[in-house]
Parts: sequence; C-alpha cells; structure tokens
Amino acid sequence: MAVIQLNGQRREALGKGGARKARAAGQIPGVVYGHGETPMPVSIDGRDFANAMRAHKGGNAIVNLKVEDTEVTALVRDAQIDPLSRAVLHLDFQHISLTETIEVEVTV
Repeated sequence: MAVIQLNGQRREALGKGGARKARAAGQIPGVVYGHGETPMPVSIDGRDFANAMRAHKGGNAIVNLKVEDTEVTALVRDAQIDPLSRAVLHLDFQHISLTETIEVEVTV
C-alpha cells in the first residue's frame, strides 16, 4: 500500500473562527490524535489533499504528514464533507505505527 505524502502546519487559532479562517485561506482544518499523544490541531492545503486522494486507490489512506519539524504516520480516520458543495470541511488523522496491528472498517 502506498503512503501519501502531505505537508501541514500547526494551527494556533482554534475553534469555529479559526477553522473558518483556515477554510477561507484554502486550508482544511484537522486534528492528529492517538498513540498516547496529546491531540495536535493542524491545517492541510486543500488542493494538495484533493490531488493526493484523487490518485489514491482504496478506502483507508495512510498518510505521512509532515508538520513543521515532525513527521507523523497517520490514518485518515474521518473526513467531514459538506453535503452541497462536496468540499472537505474537517479531517481527523489517527497516529499509527506501521509495526502494530489496528482495526479498520472495510467497505464491501
């Protein structure tokens, strides 16, 4: 399975207002959580994410997310999508280890 390379920034402005400002700038707000670490709010470039997911085949995308000076291997756990415009509103990334077993849902 191919690992998708994405770049992101740490979000300082949290909450509804910060998320709206990020979306207005072409960013997708999100959060990286799991693996015993504190949740980290991030923002991903919307165009880069759309291009990466368009090229991805399969349901569970593994992402190598580079935020500032750290790299995190994560699974795209949830994507909130606007029902009218089909734009991605928010992303949830679950930090994973490639050597541990995890449970995921597979659509049939």
